[in-house]
Amino acid sequence: IRVDEEEVQKCIEKLLRRDFITIEEIDWKSLLEKELKLQLDSEQISSLKKCFKCPFCIITGEAGTGKSTLVSALIAGIRKKEGRTRILVLTPTGKAADRLKEIGIGDAKTIHKELSEKGWFNWTTLTFKKEGDKKIEAETIILDESSMIDISLLATLFRAINWNYVKRFILVGDYHQLPPIGPGRPFYDIIQHVKMMKDKCENIC
Repeated sequence: IRVDEEEVQKCIEKLLRRDFITIEEIDWKSLLEKELKLQLDSEQISSLKKCFKCPFCIITGEAGTGKSTLVSALIAGIRKKEGRTRILVLTPTGKAADRLKEIGIGDAKTIHKELSEKGWFNWTTLTFKKEGDKKIEAETIILDESSMIDISLLATLFRAINWNYVKRFILVGDYHQLPPIGPGRPFYDIIQHVKMMKDKCENIC
């Protein structure tokens, strides 16, 4: 477990040291109201602006607070400004992936499926691999229901990602939920770690 914890910590530290993304700002109010027909409050719009320009963000809140709506709006904004850039939306369960598809995030898939496709997870033995066949390459990676992800799954995902491709990495979830069935509670620990880094607090939204 310690090796997995060190892998996750190393990747998060590197993300936090990255500069903010240099990109033209979006008129979020116009995009939300005219194109997406959504009404978000000023706090939610502020979160969108941060997630759009931050290399690492955390979207957290209890059920029903609009996390999925925020993710959907963020994806629309990224598509508007960056065109055919690859946005990878991953979840720990098929149920969570299906829920995202219901709100229009049609390419959501489970972390296990993505890892399996790249040779990092064996469905027959249900085991993770330290080395895979291919790296995961996407400019924006969003992990939904992050509180359900245990340290072994998260560390394997981090090993599988080609971080040179990643522009944004976003964790979404409710850290008040019960911890994952597997070892560790990385989502909660990451939030506590980032909160302690006073000069990086803007990276939490």
